[in-house]
Amino acid sequence: MQISRARSLRKSLRKQHGSEEERMVEHQQSFPHSKEQWLTEGTRLFALKQYEKALVADEQASQLDPTDALVHEYKGHALSGLKRYEEALAAYEQASQLDPTSVVASTGKGNALAELQRYAEALAAYEQASQLDPTYALAYANKGSTLSRLKRHEEALAAYEQAIQLDPMSVVASTGKGYTLSKLKRYEEALAADERASQLDPTYALAYANKGNTLSRLQRYAEALAAYEQAIQLDPTDALAYANKGLVLSGLKRYAEALTAYEQASQLDPTYARVYVYKARVLFRLRRYKEALGAVKQAYRQANQFGTLTDVNF
Repeated sequence: MQISRARSLRKSLRKQHGSEEERMVEHQQSFPHSKEQWLTEGTRLFALKQYEKALVADEQASQLDPTDALVHEYKGHALSGLKRYEEALAAYEQASQLDPTSVVASTGKGNALAELQRYAEALAAYEQASQLDPTYALAYANKGSTLSRLKRHEEALAAYEQAIQLDPMSVVASTGKGYTLSKLKRYEEALAADERASQLDPTYALAYANKGNTLSRLQRYAEALAAYEQAIQLDPTDALAYANKGLVLSGLKRYAEALTAYEQASQLDPTYARVYVYKARVLFRLRRYKEALGAVKQAYRQANQFGTLTDVNF
């Protein structure tokens, strides 16, 4: 019962933001904590996306009770937020050893494996999660995401449909469904799923980014541009949204604005070689040939440095 309450608390606190929590953190750290207090503090910090501090709190809880599977799950969440996926995987595996019935640990393990591109193992972990709890929608949604990465889009769509059947309010499943339908060139259905996702959570940036992609494929460029701008407003760190915004602006022959969008994308993600290809195309259209050549060279430099040469296609 205690574990159930703690999980419920974490889920609810993820939606809470603001300076009140931030002001309380340092004050609270000066006092002794029980395991439950450390977990509550870790939850608060995780909701604020302060993953390093959340990990510290979760580590404190783990020291107080290293046999509690829940604290290892929380550590896995914080480590995943920090993109330290090998360590996250170890934390989730520890949680599974302590509580073999934990669907959260199995799903977290699948997520970490997927990020490490160990897709077959990730799918096995999601399958285990769904066997532990056939009603756990997130396991099916994340399975869909992994299948989508493998370009097994029909199977991905079936997984997303199963997730939505179990949880019609799942924004993750609706967003994934829209993305997959778009990949299957079922654009009108994809747009309906994108719309559903943005209605379920108007703050979910990815839903708008995917909506922009679908509208762009339907050649509804003005609407696509508005969707990308909404996505960027919600998540100003999304380099791909800036790049796609640039593509739409280029299609609308608003070249100066397109170049600005590409610059923002490359600043956010210096490893993104393809954005220099897009930039070169616009500069070529503007007959700024010397700058276009410089962008081409930069694309190849980035591609060679970060191992993405196959992504570069002029």
